[in-house]
Amino acid sequence: MDEMLSSAQHRPLVLVVGGGSGLGLRLSRTLLAHGYDVLVGVRSQEGADAIRIAGGIGMGQRRLSVSQIDVASETSVERFFDLVPGARQLHGVVICAAIAPTPRPFWETSLAEWERVIATNLMGTFLCLRAAAQRMMDARFGRIVTLSGGGATSVRDAWSSYATSKAAVVRLTECVAHELRNYDIKVNAVAPGLMPTRMADAASRAAASSRAFDAPVALIEKLLSEQLSITGRLISAVHDDWPCDEFWATSEPWYTLRRVDEHLLDELQKECDQ
Repeated sequence: MDEMLSSAQHRPLVLVVGGGSGLGLRLSRTLLAHGYDVLVGVRSQEGADAIRIAGGIGMGQRRLSVSQIDVASETSVERFFDLVPGARQLHGVVICAAIAPTPRPFWETSLAEWERVIATNLMGTFLCLRAAAQRMMDARFGRIVTLSGGGATSVRDAWSSYATSKAAVVRLTECVAHELRNYDIKVNAVAPGLMPTRMADAASRAAASSRAFDAPVALIEKLLSEQLSITGRLISAVHDDWPCDEFWATSEPWYTLRRVDEHLLDELQKECDQ
């Protein structure tokens, strides 16, 4: 692990937090195939085994490293990010780690279950954002991607803790992006759409194709680009027209988590007119 991370080769290094399954696993494989060095953070030994098997060719070239991380633990997050030597520039961080509770009405949800979801999805994202920013600010460069999710921008019955955590992640992303705007550290959120992951129920997994990973993976890789100019945005991999070049050429501030009312429309129009 240390040999790969300390490599003097000029390949960009990306950390994928929550890369042991689903979207994170597919993203890690894609980044390896496209020339990145990848450090994958997984929650369990099962996840570590999955990424090693899936990324075997990268392991042979010492371009893939895997380490366990508990994003709800400040100590664990700091230990994971400390695996990157000070001499190695950190190009990007993608925060995929999340958990979903058993769907149930909020009045039947225990405080312990609510706190567990918030601790992982929101507090874990905060800890990873902070650790990433602290290691990117000296270099005055970095690309960070967070994950939105079902219920972040619309009501989702029986998923109150998950939806609340993901809505908060989007607003946190916007705040962090604004605070880091002078460091060329771009921070954006992706709404990946329905995917066949363990967090989805059986019906949703059946409805989602394995190709459902293609769009969010391609969008995330776009957001890791060195030439990226936008920051503080929430972009839907499924519904937004991001594959078109014109999407990236505009600076219109529409892709955010805001209440749409006359005041907001006036403010957005002023920003567009500047």
